[in-house]
Amino acid sequence: MPAHSIREITEYELPITWLQQPFSKDSQEIGSALLTQKDHLLLKLPSVLIDREFNFVLNTMHPLMSAVKIIGVNGYKIHD
Repeated sequence: MPAHSIREITEYELPITWLQQPFSKDSQEIGSALLTQKDHLLLKLPSVLIDREFNFVLNTMHPLMSAVKIIGVNGYKIHD
């Protein structure tokens, strides 16, 4: 994936409410705006649930999405 197609959002760029659960409308609006702009194929965001981990969001509206191929699927077990 070309580096210019990835946008990393740091916790310092997010509103102070980003850690709230349920999620804040502020965070949702930022994500929606970034996806609507179609500037980046992949958004990398800090995880709310797991410290020092990240979530990745594919922008299905980005022009490069047609070149994306799923090469494997791994399960994830959530512990209680």
